[in-house]
Amino acid sequence: MARAGPGQGAEDRAAQADLHRRPHARLRAGRRALGLTHGPDPLNVRQPPPVFWAGAVAFLSLGLLALAVGYGWLGPDVDRGADFCETTDGLVRQPVNTFSNLGFVAAGLLIAWRAGSPGGLGTGTMARHPGLATAYSCVVVLLGPASMAMHATESEVGGHLDMASMYLIAAFAFAYAAMRRWGRGPGFLVALFVGVIVLCELVGLYDATVPVVTYAGNVAFAVFLVAALALERRVARAGEVVLDTRWAWAAVAVIAVAFAVWNTAKTGSSWCDPDSLYQGHAVWHLLGAVSAWCLYRLYVSERPAAAPVTVHVAAVWVAGDRAAQRGAAEAKLVEELGLSGVARLCPRCGSASHGRPQALGAADAVHVSIAYAEGLALVAWSDQPVGVDVERDLPGRDAGDYGDLPAWTRAEALLKTSGEGLSRDPGDPPDLWSAPLDLPAGWAGAVACAVEAEVSWRPGAPAGPPRPATPRTGR
Repeated sequence: MARAGPGQGAEDRAAQADLHRRPHARLRAGRRALGLTHGPDPLNVRQPPPVFWAGAVAFLSLGLLALAVGYGWLGPDVDRGADFCETTDGLVRQPVNTFSNLGFVAAGLLIAWRAGSPGGLGTGTMARHPGLATAYSCVVVLLGPASMAMHATESEVGGHLDMASMYLIAAFAFAYAAMRRWGRGPGFLVALFVGVIVLCELVGLYDATVPVVTYAGNVAFAVFLVAALALERRVARAGEVVLDTRWAWAAVAVIAVAFAVWNTAKTGSSWCDPDSLYQGHAVWHLLGAVSAWCLYRLYVSERPAAAPVTVHVAAVWVAGDRAAQRGAAEAKLVEELGLSGVARLCPRCGSASHGRPQALGAADAVHVSIAYAEGLALVAWSDQPVGVDVERDLPGRDAGDYGDLPAWTRAEALLKTSGEGLSRDPGDPPDLWSAPLDLPAGWAGAVACAVEAEVSWRPGAPAGPPRPATPRTGR
């Protein structure tokens, strides 16, 4: 458990100790205190995280596959996939090629875990439609068991499942890029996704051998992947959003290497050893999983290309106790933003006596943050999640195991931004944007935001010399 940080009083420690006491009743009481009595109770509509759905898909699909292989549900061995070198007489016909597909399951679960973590959806389309990230993670997971069905049984049905999973990933990549390229919604994506799968299935009916790629379905898969990347390039060049195209290049480079290895893995090639633990087709699977991860990182790198986000920070120099400083800070926010008031609501225990500040009566959606140290209060606001912190930086005072006071204020600002507070170890703060504040000697402060931002800093001026404080070591 993380130790209490500098400036944390007995009142805050008592609140932390009471954090989990009667959480449901306290949350509802906190909502009533803020006037949040309309709409559905969040306790009744809370959705499972993305990793729950991806995990469920993995569990069910792998379980069904195990049963299908054990009971022969997928039909007889017709040498489907026999071109990929490996062969045994066991229940699982191609063990290395089969189990290497667990890389897709791992990649899908990793994508789902990141999608459910703070900042894991980015600030673009995935953040506005988080269900798409969950859907993508499930599609990546399904690549594994579907391909395993072919390599484990070499059956005709297994071969169809293998191709169908490839159509799923290509269709998603193409439909997601097209949706953003032409400014459409998820309904458009779903319709196009289904249409691409149907078209790929029709192409796959051509049963003649195709040079290099063997199956006609592989041609359809490649065409839609290339088209998806071309559309991603158009999205980036349109100027409305910014994409970190390094992830696109990484996805392309990895899949290109994978395809080169795939071509060395065919039966009869000089690289083929049916009994070896090294199977080039297994490398194709593992690198394909890495490429799917890179594609997700491209998606969540999207951010608006409009004017940079601005974080406003104002200093309120005020003497008095914590209650006076808090009151002055809230009054400053009311004045600056035209609010009807500022309240608090802890998302974990429902208390209205602590937690993230809530701007009441704001004309537009706004996020606010408050911090205070002796003689000084800071307020910050932005249209993106924001956090601010300040501490008296006196000789002999540090943040204990967490370094100096500037490092501590940065960590606290980041934790306020993510909404985690001191429930997360300040030594491992979230990877978000932050900046130090230019304060007079004797104070250290920092501001953080969910996205890269410009700071509008209003330092003000002290009304008089600050009260002397007793140096101490923060522990």
